Amino acid sequence: MSQSHQIQSIERTCELYSTRCCNALNNYVLSLTPGIIERKYCYCRNIKFSWVSEAKNVFRYADIELPSAIGHIKNILSQYPDSGQIIKELIQNAEDAGASKVDVVHDTRSLEFPEAHKDVQCFIRGPALCLYNDAVFSQEDWNGVRKLLDSIKKDDPLRVGQFGLGFKSVFHISDYITIISGSQLLFMDPSAPLLFIDLSTPVNRMCRFVSLSDLGKVLPESIALQLWGTYLTSQHILTGTFPATLFWFPLRQQPSQLSPTVYTKDRVRQLFDSFSVEAPICLTFLRALEQVSLQRVERDPRTPVLVHQVGYHNHGVSVARQERKNLRHILHQCEGRPSTSITSQYQVTIHNTKDGQVSKQTMLVLHYLPGQQDKYCIKYKGNEPHRYIPLVGVAVPTQPIATSWAQGSLFTFLPLPLDPANATGLPVHVNAYFTLDQNRRHVKWRTHESSKEPDTHGFLTTQNVITDASLEDYSNQVNTCVKEVLKCYQKPLVTLPSHVTISLDRLNSTPPTVTPALVRECLRSGGGKVKCDCDTITLLEYITSDQHYHNQLNGLQLLPLNDGSWSTYSTNSTSHPIYICTSNEAEALWGLQSYILQLNLSSVLHSRSSNVEHEALISAIDLNTLQPDVKKFLAKLNIFISVRECGNIKNDCVKRVIYIIPPDLVDFPVHFPVAILKHQTTRHQQLAITLGAELLSKEKLCLLALSSRNTYSEGEMCKLALYILSDNNLMTNTSVCQWLKALRFVSDVSGVLHLPGELYDPKDDDIDALIDEDLTPSRRFHQYLPSLVKLGLKKVIDLPQHLLIQVITHVQSPSINTEEKTRKSLALLRVLEQRQDYKAVCMAVRDVAFVYGVTVKPSDYPVHLGWETKPHLLTPTSLKSYSKYKDVLGSVIQLIDCSHLSKVAKGFNWNMDPDTSNFCDHFRNMITAYQSSTRGCFEMSKKIYKYLSKIVKSSEDHNLECLSDLPCVFTEYGFKFSHQVFLQPAVGDVILLPYIYPLPYELREWTDLFVFLGCFVNQSKDLYLKFIRDVQDYHNTDAEDNVHQDRKMVVSVLEKLDKYVDDIPPSELLLPVENDDDSLELVKKELCSYSDQHCDWLSSDDLEVRIVHKCIPLKLAQSLGVKQLSQHLLLGGETMMEWGQNEQLTTSLNNLLHQYRDGVAIMKELVQNADDAGATTVSFLYDERQNEDARTRLLSRQLEEWQGPALWAYNDATFTEDDFKNLRKLGGEMRDGLTLHMIDHVDAYMESLQGVASIPTHPYGKLRDPRDLICPKSQVAKMYSESDERFPQDKFTQTSNRCDVLLDLGMKSKTIPAEWVKERACSVVQSVCSQCALHRSSEILYYMATQDDEKQNAIASKLKTLPFLPVMIKPLKWQYAWKGDENMSKQSKLCSSHTSHIEKTVTFTNPSDLYSSHFKELVGSTELILSPNQGKNKYKVQESVLDKLGVTVDYLPLESVIE
Repeated sequence: MSQSHQIQSIERTCELYSTRCCNALNNYVLSLTPGIIERKYCYCRNIKFSWVSEAKNVFRYADIELPSAIGHIKNILSQYPDSGQIIKELIQNAEDAGASKVDVVHDTRSLEFPEAHKDVQCFIRGPALCLYNDAVFSQEDWNGVRKLLDSIKKDDPLRVGQFGLGFKSVFHISDYITIISGSQLLFMDPSAPLLFIDLSTPVNRMCRFVSLSDLGKVLPESIALQLWGTYLTSQHILTGTFPATLFWFPLRQQPSQLSPTVYTKDRVRQLFDSFSVEAPICLTFLRALEQVSLQRVERDPRTPVLVHQVGYHNHGVSVARQERKNLRHILHQCEGRPSTSITSQYQVTIHNTKDGQVSKQTMLVLHYLPGQQDKYCIKYKGNEPHRYIPLVGVAVPTQPIATSWAQGSLFTFLPLPLDPANATGLPVHVNAYFTLDQNRRHVKWRTHESSKEPDTHGFLTTQNVITDASLEDYSNQVNTCVKEVLKCYQKPLVTLPSHVTISLDRLNSTPPTVTPALVRECLRSGGGKVKCDCDTITLLEYITSDQHYHNQLNGLQLLPLNDGSWSTYSTNSTSHPIYICTSNEAEALWGLQSYILQLNLSSVLHSRSSNVEHEALISAIDLNTLQPDVKKFLAKLNIFISVRECGNIKNDCVKRVIYIIPPDLVDFPVHFPVAILKHQTTRHQQLAITLGAELLSKEKLCLLALSSRNTYSEGEMCKLALYILSDNNLMTNTSVCQWLKALRFVSDVSGVLHLPGELYDPKDDDIDALIDEDLTPSRRFHQYLPSLVKLGLKKVIDLPQHLLIQVITHVQSPSINTEEKTRKSLALLRVLEQRQDYKAVCMAVRDVAFVYGVTVKPSDYPVHLGWETKPHLLTPTSLKSYSKYKDVLGSVIQLIDCSHLSKVAKGFNWNMDPDTSNFCDHFRNMITAYQSSTRGCFEMSKKIYKYLSKIVKSSEDHNLECLSDLPCVFTEYGFKFSHQVFLQPAVGDVILLPYIYPLPYELREWTDLFVFLGCFVNQSKDLYLKFIRDVQDYHNTDAEDNVHQDRKMVVSVLEKLDKYVDDIPPSELLLPVENDDDSLELVKKELCSYSDQHCDWLSSDDLEVRIVHKCIPLKLAQSLGVKQLSQHLLLGGETMMEWGQNEQLTTSLNNLLHQYRDGVAIMKELVQNADDAGATTVSFLYDERQNEDARTRLLSRQLEEWQGPALWAYNDATFTEDDFKNLRKLGGEMRDGLTLHMIDHVDAYMESLQGVASIPTHPYGKLRDPRDLICPKSQVAKMYSESDERFPQDKFTQTSNRCDVLLDLGMKSKTIPAEWVKERACSVVQSVCSQCALHRSSEILYYMATQDDEKQNAIASKLKTLPFLPVMIKPLKWQYAWKGDENMSKQSKLCSSHTSHIEKTVTFTNPSDLYSSHFKELVGSTELILSPNQGKNKYKVQESVLDKLGVTVDYLPLESVIE
């Protein structure tokens, strides 16, 4: 490329690209031909390079250093706060675009898409902030969003935006911006470096546009839908058009060049909270938007969580929408400058939804824009007037009606931040084109420095305007003349309605009003000439009407002369004189008309000349030598100025005026109630008094005015009252105070006048109770509060009861913010605490939501446990005392701090225990939330147990049953179920962790509670059995851990259970057994056997029993009643078979010996038996082996002699059941004989007899284990009959030795298991004979009485619900109804043993249904009475037994007696 072509290329490049290219291009040009090219260039947009010969040029050139885009944005961020203002700026842009809906969505998903184009990956990350509105970007908008320091809206007065900087505030939260609107996408990265395609073509990549139809080339459609699928659809991408606008701002996750702020989830929450403060009113003055919502996406963007939403209600929205549309149309048509005024009025209802709570506010909105042709059209005084239009608006809450004067805010379409500087001080919102700071947060109020720069402000404050209120007392002619003068001199004169004046007065912001002095000063500032066309005579009359114009008229050209000219007013003696004369005198001075005051004006200024004469006369009078006649004469002269009742000033005489006031009363605030002589000096006063005037004191003057109050307006009386209040001397006058007490002059916050005694002291400590109530004096009266208190201003505590209730009800008003409601609520509680009628008030407002609870958890409260108290108004009935119940009810009942409110707490029952279920629910929540690292649970548990223990001792203990399904007992290992805990550890206890836990020592004082909940008192039989079952359940789940340790604990427990073995059914006692994998397997005792030898050669599958584990000592197994393995094998597994004896042993043996002889006959008999059985093969084997090596694993040592030579007989047939029966015919007699032989030689056969059902019972010969037998000679036997087959046959007990052997083998004599007693009780009602049933019932009670307490309790627990006790029949002499005639299980027959008894019906029932017989006279007709004993008188000694069974023996419920 030639040099010239290169230079041309550079010029074209500089025209195309920004100054960022300048340095690179400069370097390139200088590198072309060093030393040859003597020209340099400088760059400016749209200007060609200028080439200057370096030899002729004496200048050196340099660029102005401009900050980069990053620097510009950082400067913008420093001006815009990182707050809800960011969202407001985005809403403002949507409003300017004409959107009706805005969604701001916090997408919390963590998103990365490496499959997307690498240049856009940073733009589509998550978490992010997404903003959607239903308007479409125009080309102007696309251009504007790329401008840093300029705005496309700045010259458009109809748009909200002014500076073009607001949108850039989003860089507070993100470094990358994605915008989708219409047909394209924009990716904006201000930190993107230049891209050089070649040396002459640098490309700026900060803004990258992509057509929506080409989106798939940089971003797969699936990703786009995953990101923005809530709004963007496949159809939009296909058509290449998105009819809305979507912004995507990935949240900054680490500090960057733009900002060090990392935007976390909490930061976004703060952003939302900041905007939520202003959200309820943000739509008030907007002309397009109808809904704004804040949302949060957790997982699925299609189901976002609504955080906050503000929108127009459907009702009436169509009318408001049309009005707003018409207003927008008119404003655009006239470009904001109509020829005639525009008014738009509509009513909208705004719904505010936050945290699930919905509130409504109906607003009446009025927009007003004056026309250019209006007489008093407002002219903007600032720079660039085309940017501002005088469009103003007000919004008044109509439902609910706002009563708080602090709610109104300033708007410039959107609300300015809600702080005092932006409050209107009125119950209305005000919208106008205020001149704002650059960040749109505050109005640029006029300051001392800017007061002389009218071009910087487009508004005036109340102190900068003048009201015409004072002109109302003058004629229309005067009124018009004065207004024309002020308008001519460009004074800001305003006319204010009376209610506005009252409001400003209450806020101490009363603007100045027109006065003669003000007009005089205005004329003097204009050079003394009247510039307007007005009635000068009328003007002169006005400016001299206050009688204080001396020396203030000098220089004013306001003296009309008789020749029609005007002269300047002057008191200077050197100026030519002006004469005042009559018409006759003027005729005599013809030709001197320029020295004569206009004749018809003589009366106006004559007072000045007459005043001089009067002063000369008064000075010449000697008061000490004044004669009576002279006094009378002087009294008739008009030498004094008087002020009449109407306020007019005229010359008067003492004769008609009797009052005079001292000089210090000249500032009396209202016109005098009577004619008053006005004077200037003390000499005037002395002369008037000498001539007969009465000196009127200030007190008397005030009393006269107060007594003439009908002649004054309300405003005048208020001024008079304030005048009196400001004078301490007047306030000491009792009469004055009495008059003021009866005067309505104290205005409340809404401007209504009250008696002093009807309002309340705003300095009262409890005044917050009256927030938003019109019951306190307005601010202007606060300086007079001590005086108002003297006049009856009351304390809040003095509120009448009905009014206090009304105030309490008003706490819920939506016009009060949360902070005010909190203060009001606290103050009302303090007031209630101090009142004598607190009980009545508490009763009246108990269901009114007016109090706040304690929303902060105690410091020692468990972190994961919920806290029920919510941060909103609550009803007193829903609350309880925080200090008393915070630890025992905090998660289920809302709590209030009432430690300083003893009376109120009593009135609302805040210290009264709630229903028991609440304690249980809180306890349940705490158990659910418990974690091992949670602090405070143990101490909290102690407090809960303390409360629950009281309930156990009350009649509400049934409410605690819900805890039985919960792990409700706290141990050192956390919460456990009650059946896993025992209360009283003792020396020698087995450590049963982690199945059974001891109760901590600190909790043992509430033993009754834990027993009620189901805890074990100590390590007992039931606890041990429970432990073994728990171990079985755990290891049945194939658990492989702690097998050795658990097996060891089981053995220790079995050793403890040894002493209870007789009371434990075999099916309930579980023992560890051997298995192949050495896991811990527990099996019922009745299915176990033990062996004193190794049994690994036996397979459990081949046995009907399991071998107990080798860890069980033989002695323990024997003591627990485990059967020996040899017994199982010898009995062929039929240990439970009932063997019936069919043939006598001696008969069978005798017959056999006669029929068979020793020898071959035996083998023949075996062949015969095989043939009868259908066998086809018979074999005999003579075995000569001694088997000495096979005698170590025998089932019994006695079997050693069976291991020698033997004859084996075999056939291929199978025994039938009949074969076995035939075989047994001989077996019965032989078995009994063998058993007796073993008993007589018990030392050798003890092991073989133990646990084997080998003893026949009487009378049917049923075989039983000795442990299942009852000694027939024992007391226990009286509970049984022979038919129960529990007594051994006589031959087994006919000698004492045999009886002792059976007792050693386990036959019962003194005690039987509790289950056996239960079975006996069940047999009572099953008995056919009534006498047998009575006898058995009596013996059961007697047996219980002979046992210790532990066994009594065990038996009682089994029998409580069984009907085995007899009901007393109706006594013969009883004349009333008898409850026992109606009931239950009955027997009336007799058995053969009791045929001598009289047959009678006997009724049996449960023990808990019975009352002792000594209560029969009291409750016999309504309750069942226990029958007295038949025969033996044992019941007296058995009352303790009956009590344990549940019979009422010593306490009779009152309700039973009453019934």
